[in-house]
Parts: sequence; structure tokens; C-alpha cells
Amino acid sequence: MNKKTKDLIDNNPDLASYISSILEENTHIKKAIISLEKQNENLRFSLDKIHKTVFGTKSEKTKQKK
Repeated sequence: MNKKTKDLIDNNPDLASYISSILEENTHIKKAIISLEKQNENLRFSLDKIHKTVFGTKSEKTKQKK
């Protein structure tokens, strides 16, 4: 943060509070994104397992054709 911005925040408690709340919100959003990425990864893994169970793997399909 540059000096002019820091002075502005130091001299304006409402602005400091507002910026603090935005930064806190940003932290919550980042945590939510990380959680969603993990859920997405778990869903992809589960779908891959389901697909292999239902349709088999390529090697299993090759064996069935012979």
C-alpha cells in the first residue's frame, strides 16, 4: 500500500472498516473456492469410478471383443 492510501485509511476509520470487511469477505470467498475445487475433484473421481464400473475399462472392452 502506498503512503497516500495508508494515510487516507488511517484518517478515515469508516474507510478502514470497509476495507477490512472487504478483505475478510475475500478470505471467505477464497476458502469457498478451495472447498468447491475439492468437491469438484471428488465428484470427478467418483464419476470416473462409476463410468469404469458401468462401461468397463478399455482393456476389459478389448478382452470382450476377442
